[in-house]
Amino acid sequence: MFSIILPTYNRAAIIQDSIKSVIEQTYQYWELIVVDDGSTDNTEDCIKNLMLKENRIKYIYQHNQERSQARNNGIKIAKYKWICFLDSDDIFLSNHLQTFYENIQNYPRINFFYSLKEREEHIDFHNKHETILINSIHSQQVCLRKKILLENTFNKKLNIGEDVELWMRIACKEDLLCTNTETVKIIS
Repeated sequence: MFSIILPTYNRAAIIQDSIKSVIEQTYQYWELIVVDDGSTDNTEDCIKNLMLKENRIKYIYQHNQERSQARNNGIKIAKYKWICFLDSDDIFLSNHLQTFYENIQNYPRINFFYSLKEREEHIDFHNKHETILINSIHSQQVCLRKKILLENTFNKKLNIGEDVELWMRIACKEDLLCTNTETVKIIS
């Protein structure tokens, strides 16, 4: 049901906690695609060791092209119709995928969902763009239908704010729905 895209670059020391948070999800129908954006540390070894224990993890190496291209490449090979993102220094709470699954079932016409960060209160604004900007919706908080992300890709020219820029473009065409549930812990 869910393809989770995790771009990484030289995060061997901390990426295992992020991956463990996916493995420990209460909803277990997922694949994790780790896109290594040219790491020079032992990230590949860490991932391949985890792949021996968990066959739902896929590892892809690309020469350094930055995280927008890493996410775009992950989306292209994702096999499920719902896409989530995780950064290699952040953590999904155990209810992350279950919360999205329930909202997808309850709101079948919505293609763009987002959850709350730990200790965050949802503030509903007058329009979608204001909601995205003021709530500062990070990539770790969203779940989108794959077809939407194939039609609207991350801007490779941006190295900061590329996620918010994409959410704004998508919000011009799609409704978005907050799950109103904390499901993500953003570390840095």
